[in-house]
Amino acid sequence: VKLEDQKNRLHYAFVKFIRVACAAFSPLVIFLDDLQWADISSLDLLKVIMLDQGSANLMVIGTYRSNEVSPDLSKTIQEF
Repeated sequence: VKLEDQKNRLHYAFVKFIRVACAAFSPLVIFLDDLQWADISSLDLLKVIMLDQGSANLMVIGTYRSNEVSPDLSKTIQEF
């Protein structure tokens, strides 16, 4: 299985899990600390989850140290 297909399957599984959690235990709040250390793959997964229209009862709260922001995190923040 190609790497891109594996990534898409992982994203799909996480989105489905979040949708189930939002439906059964609404609302769902996810708190992520120290986002300045997140890699690009984790930030991509976070974007997929946050942009999913089926997760209406989801709130994502993220924190980071402003003096240690990576270019990847900066780009992700600017997209939202």
